[in-house]
Amino acid sequence: VALNLFKKKNPLIIFSLLYITNIHVHIEVYRGKRHLQKLFYSFLHAKKKKRKEGEIFNEKSLNGFSLSISVLVFVS
Repeated sequence: VALNLFKKKNPLIIFSLLYITNIHVHIEVYRGKRHLQKLFYSFLHAKKKKRKEGEIFNEKSLNGFSLSISVLVFVS
């Protein structure tokens, strides 16, 4: 599992995607607290709203189950 980190100069830091077996893990680091809360809220209700693929989360099927995992890390 390799994790590539973009330049730290950017206030918006996005890590590269981690692929663990068939699970798609999207790690996003935001400095803005309001944006972080919006993404977390969207993550909690992603299943209910059935967001389109690629809008915020990419979904991959794991043995017939649709799985969206987003790890939001707050950086001060």
